Amino acid sequence: MATLKITPSKSRVRERQVAQTGALALPMSLATQRGQGFAAIGKVIEDIHKEQVAIEDNNTLLELIKTASIDIENASAGASQNTDIKFAINAFDKVTKAEKWNGLTKDKRPRVKKQFNEWLNKTKISEYSSIAKSVTKRHVGQTKATNNEYLDTLALKMASSDLTKASNARADFESFFNKAENAVVYGPEGFKKLEDDKLLQAEKNIVLFGAKNHPNYTINNYDAIKKRIGTSLANKAVEAALQKIAADQDFAIKQEKFVEKADIKNKVGTFTELLIRIKNDNDPEYLGKLPTLDLLNDLVSADKINS
Repeated sequence: MATLKITPSKSRVRERQVAQTGALALPMSLATQRGQGFAAIGKVIEDIHKEQVAIEDNNTLLELIKTASIDIENASAGASQNTDIKFAINAFDKVTKAEKWNGLTKDKRPRVKKQFNEWLNKTKISEYSSIAKSVTKRHVGQTKATNNEYLDTLALKMASSDLTKASNARADFESFFNKAENAVVYGPEGFKKLEDDKLLQAEKNIVLFGAKNHPNYTINNYDAIKKRIGTSLANKAVEAALQKIAADQDFAIKQEKFVEKADIKNKVGTFTELLIRIKNDNDPEYLGKLPTLDLLNDLVSADKINS
């Protein structure tokens, strides 16, 4: 019987080679660097985005400010036309409330709204100061103009020939310059100069009016007057005095002629009336109006008719 004999193979089965993953891995330091690089890129992109948003917000803010600035300047200019500071500030506040620009800011990012409100508050505070200065300047100017007109009137009244009126005007003049509140808009030096100027103006008026009311006194006191009000004005006063004297003399002559003429007309008129009555004695209209001898005698005595 045949026998099957199997001879064992001497070849060996190859074992599967497992990849050494440890050998393929990056070194820890290099991996860390690469991870940080990706993170840095992400941060740069984020920073760029933030910067772009900030620029957009700033551009938006500038557009809002451009529009609002015009409104604020107009409101400030209008308020500055007043002479009462409190009223001016309140009027400005009323038309520059933040709500006025809600329509412009309603769709904007929170940062834009916040920055706009900050700008608005800062701008309004600055305008308060500007309005106060303008209103104060206007008030001072108006006050000075009113005071100047009042003092000019007193300076004229102080030169009045009516002694009572002149005395009252001088008392009012002194009272004005004794009130401290009137000095506020001028300052000590300015107020003293105003008093000296207006007092000199009053004295000039007195001299000029006095030249007409008392021409001889003006001519006789020329040197003293010149020393006080100056040569030019003193010469004008003397000229006015001479004109007054000449006018008075001319008036006296004319007045005398006028009286004489009027007297003649009166006498002729009276005499004519007497003749008419005598002539029309039979006329019913003149009945009982015939002049008697007593009437004629009385008229002669009263110089209504002459001999």
